[in-house]
Amino acid sequence: MTAVAGLVEPGRRGRALGALGLASAAPQFVLVPVAPWLAERAGFWLVFALAVLPALAMPLAWPIARAVGGRDRTPAEGTGDSTGAALRRALSGPIAALAVITASGGAILTFTPHILASPASGFFGLLAFTGTAAASRWAAGGIADRYGPTPAIAPLLFTGALGLAAIGLRADHTHDAASRALVIAGLLLAGAAYGGLQNLTLTQAFIAAGEPARSTVSIAWNLSFDAGTGLGAFAVGAIATATSYSAAFLALALAVGVVGGWGLRPGRPV
Repeated sequence: MTAVAGLVEPGRRGRALGALGLASAAPQFVLVPVAPWLAERAGFWLVFALAVLPALAMPLAWPIARAVGGRDRTPAEGTGDSTGAALRRALSGPIAALAVITASGGAILTFTPHILASPASGFFGLLAFTGTAAASRWAAGGIADRYGPTPAIAPLLFTGALGLAAIGLRADHTHDAASRALVIAGLLLAGAAYGGLQNLTLTQAFIAAGEPARSTVSIAWNLSFDAGTGLGAFAVGAIATATSYSAAFLALALAVGVVGGWGLRPGRPV
């Protein structure tokens, strides 16, 4: 992501990040829904073997790093303390939005096969989520370049909250077709928010922090993505164990909606 930001001018950065997102989401779109089936039929060894295949592309990182060169070594203006405080303020909104939506994604990817207990339903549920996430992440790039990323962040957070609420309403009662359809519809909405917000929050963070802070933004974004994914799966698992999946996903919906509302406050864009 730092390389994309360094190689592409700001006016086309959203589309470039969208293309990068589509390239990374396409394998997820195919393999995540198929993984439970593969694990059941062929064994976990095949799933783990497929998971390490991206490491084969590591040699390609060297020419990319040389192409970027020293562009990210430009020092930021101002004193260390004041610059750090300004950077934290600039990143707080997009990082908060990213954290709650990736927490939702982590929970969905972990627990959808348990909620939609049949293999076919679990497959179509994960396909709906990963497919809309891939498409939304790519489409959000054009929106960010044309209108800026900020106006779309809060609406996508509310879309994600609506999808999570739909999942939560029937997460413990998916024995009938209508309940499964509602859960899958919720996964479609949550997937659109999950994919689109990955692009928009990163683009917004680059804009808010400024060009000299590209490397810092990339590190903060990646850490927040991974932390949100892990904490979301952990928190939903803990809440579901103590209460139910419905309560866990409704709590997630509330958290996402609160961050969306926070971003709508005057002078506080997400």
